[in-house]
Amino acid sequence: MMFRKYLNLIIFYLCFFIAAAFTESNAQGNADKDKNTAEIIYTEGDNFEVLDSSGNSTGIDPYDAIGRRLREGDIILTYENTYVEIQLLNSEHIIKIAENTDFRLERINVKKESSFKMLYGSIRAKVAMLGSEEKFRIRGNDATAGVRGTDFGMTVVVPKEGESTVPYTRVYCFKGIVEVEPVLKVGEKTGEPEIKPAVIKADEMVTISGENYKTPYTIQTIPKDIIDYWREHNFKGAPVPLKNKKTVSISNKKTALPGSGKRGVNKEEKQKINNRRNIGKELSRELVKLRNSRDNYLGAGVIFLSAGVIFETAAVLGIVFPSYIGQAFPSIDVTLAANVFAVSGGVFIAVSFFSLIKTKQIEKRIIRLQNRR
Repeated sequence: MMFRKYLNLIIFYLCFFIAAAFTESNAQGNADKDKNTAEIIYTEGDNFEVLDSSGNSTGIDPYDAIGRRLREGDIILTYENTYVEIQLLNSEHIIKIAENTDFRLERINVKKESSFKMLYGSIRAKVAMLGSEEKFRIRGNDATAGVRGTDFGMTVVVPKEGESTVPYTRVYCFKGIVEVEPVLKVGEKTGEPEIKPAVIKADEMVTISGENYKTPYTIQTIPKDIIDYWREHNFKGAPVPLKNKKTVSISNKKTALPGSGKRGVNKEEKQKINNRRNIGKELSRELVKLRNSRDNYLGAGVIFLSAGVIFETAAVLGIVFPSYIGQAFPSIDVTLAANVFAVSGGVFIAVSFFSLIKTKQIEKRIIRLQNRR
């Protein structure tokens, strides 16, 4: 009787530990979703990879990327014909990373500051209105763009080996105001007077390179090819809704690029476009929900399978080596203990199989939805 009492306590504490571990992992996962993280909300093409700060793969599958979390230090590398949109969680800030781009997440809402670095390529960022102490910056090789609430883009051009082209960083503003300053401040290095940062407004662009650090920047009108490029590759992802805030997401507002106008699109075409966008947003939201459910079932399946293996191992030891177990624990009914552990292990393994089967079913639904997109 004493043994059965202790055995019941052991089983109770093991079950409690497993349930607590599963609950804690989910709670931690939900907490991590909203703190210093970003989320992939749209992909076009599958030719990209996400690395951590050490250059190792984060394991994000390009075919299963929407809803995946990104953390400080992560590096997004896109290649030919591939575009990725990310949203900084707990904000309405959205960044679209174009093809052939190296984009790095340096700081995400750390002391009200978010900063990023781009070694080469192009991005477009739609930044909601910031508070007086908030900062949002993207740094290229030659210039840093700081904003308060705007829609702007940046292109960093690095010459290939053997080319004589001078590397440069180009910043262009579609809406709002952008402050652009060189990465290298002339006065810090040479003692010469520093050139003041360039301030560009809607429809304006500035180019900074190593050749014009010491000369005032020339503000130009955004070239037509840049306008056409971003009109073709406009924002398409469904934003993550803000918690406890009833606002219209900035990405849901119509974004008119310079010169886009309203010509050539009738009401019927507009309705078709809106319908496609609404369907795409609903599919994106459904994908995020399914991926979260799949991850929860998979986590539960792994935990219960591990517990089942441990219990079954204990049962086998009791059956194969009853004399040794009896000598080590003389007050234990070894046969009864082995049977209890065997039954408990079987229950845990059965539950794990159910969770893993459910995971597979959800994965098939995810694939079907992705094909519909």
